[in-house]
Amino acid sequence: MPEVKYHPKALAELFRSARYYNRQRPGLGAEFFDELDAALTRLCANPLRAKADADGIRSGRLRRFPFRVYYVCDTNRIRLLAVAHLRRQAGYWLARLED
Repeated sequence: MPEVKYHPKALAELFRSARYYNRQRPGLGAEFFDELDAALTRLCANPLRAKADADGIRSGRLRRFPFRVYYVCDTNRIRLLAVAHLRRQAGYWLARLED
């Protein structure tokens, strides 16, 4: 199973979103983490399932929360670039490809 490496800004987005959900309802942030974990498990089982764009970026949607994870597959590793809310400006995270 490939290793998942989070971009630091993607990790910050993840924690910020979980804190927001916990303010909405205690425990909802943990449910958000669980949903992300399930999505990453699906991605790791078959990382090439999602079609890559011209830059090699792939994405998968969380089932319960309005988020999409954007990632790049390297040899034995998935680089998670963003945990992006679906209503956020598209492509704001593209500069992370250079990091």
